[in-house]
Amino acid sequence: MSNRPKEKRAVRKPTLNGVPGDYILPVAIRDSCGLNLLTLNAREWPSVEKLVDAYFQDANVWSSSHSELHKQLLDGFACLDHTSVRPCVKSFARQVRLYLQAPCIVDALKKYYHFKERIATQRQHALLAEIEGDITGAALSQRGAKRLLEEDNNQATSSSTRQRVLLSIRTDTPDVSELSGDSGQNDALDGSNQYEEPLLDLDEPANISPSVKKSQYSFVSNGKRFDYHTPSRNLVSPKKPVLSQTDHRSLSDLFEIRLSSGTQGSCSHDTESLYEQYQDQQHANSCLKTHTGAISFLTTALDPDNFLDTSKLWALPGQGKFIDMMRHILTDYYQTCRRASPLDLNQERTFFCECVVPIFRNFGVLIGDISGSWCEKQLLETKRVWLPLKDFRVTGITRKLHDGILSNKAETIAIILESSGSEHSTAHIIDDTYKQLKSTSDFYKYLISKYTMGSLQTLMAIKIPCVTIISNCLTLCLTTIHNEHKWKYVEVRSCVIPTNTKERKAWIKAFEFLACLEDVVNLSLKSIEQLENESLGYTTLDSNEILVKDYLM
Repeated sequence: MSNRPKEKRAVRKPTLNGVPGDYILPVAIRDSCGLNLLTLNAREWPSVEKLVDAYFQDANVWSSSHSELHKQLLDGFACLDHTSVRPCVKSFARQVRLYLQAPCIVDALKKYYHFKERIATQRQHALLAEIEGDITGAALSQRGAKRLLEEDNNQATSSSTRQRVLLSIRTDTPDVSELSGDSGQNDALDGSNQYEEPLLDLDEPANISPSVKKSQYSFVSNGKRFDYHTPSRNLVSPKKPVLSQTDHRSLSDLFEIRLSSGTQGSCSHDTESLYEQYQDQQHANSCLKTHTGAISFLTTALDPDNFLDTSKLWALPGQGKFIDMMRHILTDYYQTCRRASPLDLNQERTFFCECVVPIFRNFGVLIGDISGSWCEKQLLETKRVWLPLKDFRVTGITRKLHDGILSNKAETIAIILESSGSEHSTAHIIDDTYKQLKSTSDFYKYLISKYTMGSLQTLMAIKIPCVTIISNCLTLCLTTIHNEHKWKYVEVRSCVIPTNTKERKAWIKAFEFLACLEDVVNLSLKSIEQLENESLGYTTLDSNEILVKDYLM
């Protein structure tokens, strides 16, 4: 008999087998199975790194061993067998559970867990040291040195005998400068100078420094953690495009970005003023009001005496292309309200096809010169702007596909649509925000290369729009030129697309959204036509006009 040692069998990675790669467990299922950390796409479930990263994301307290996380995952995946998820999901979860029990995978989980634990501990120590140093003077004068705890993070474990322990307090103070060092260790910080205060004894709860405003608290009671917010700060819709503060810092050399999910400190004063102007206009429905009779028509159409009556809708007074578009869109909405079963917003493609596509198809008819292509489409012209950087080799040029693109025949204007699915898929939303930044700036670069002999002033009047769809919320952002080194990307409008009778009042913001987009497209098309005439010499430019080539080439 051979004495050769047995070869180790390779661990087979689970296969999706019919489960969509971007599938995410519903919140109710995650809660019932104790898998709250599993906000990942299904394709990422077998990834040890992704699972551990999700566990430590924004964590203020964690287990000293990987075993607790490992047991939580195994128990959670086993629990899925007794839920209402699809059979293919149950089968995939069983594969993942077996995969995570393989000794080499357990070892990889253990090593990566302790690696992330060290980073998290270092980050916590740095935060504690920063805040403790900043508030020492105020603390000594008001409470005395006895109110300060030691810097060592081990104090957290020794305080477990207390009935309630304040684990962390996020603070906003203008006097604290941002921590230096590796940005990857400072993900918990945001651009508005938010930090964590040292652990405090709550026997005598008090604010040891009046200059520090607390906005978030975390408590532990009977081994369970509870997080609380104050009424102010962090008022962000979960259905909007997002970027982390690390993303903002990484992109700051290339983009001026202002999203409603961001902060004022993440952009310049001019960009902030522009964003606030857009928000004021949205609140006032300023674009919709330019269409005579549109608001009156909508109010009458949604009145209980007329609602869901298509014959009355088409008999209502009101003229013009915009009101005609409103009639078509509301007719589709009436049909949605009459569905045998309510529209499930968790079914991303169903909502996109039944609600989003008809709206933008009718919008294209309103403009008259644009039409849509749907589902995994790309703008071919934008690939060409990368050829000089790739030494004119097509290989290596990244290829981004979109859920929808509206453009004219000449491809001199484009509206890029990207559906990010559920509001709970944060990683997907961030990826799509990156994709929109790339695609809109690439398309703008294509226009720059096409009209180099035109006026810079005319070029900078062009705005490239993109629409992000998260659940039933649409967000419109515009990409423009900030200066020769940076683009500007600003949120302009947002709205909810009603899918039932209870939401019908939300249509006023949806039509304000479309009226604003109409203005953007028409003004950009007008500027592009003027730019073309300038580049071809049909329009003579003044001698003091700056040419595109002189500023950007």
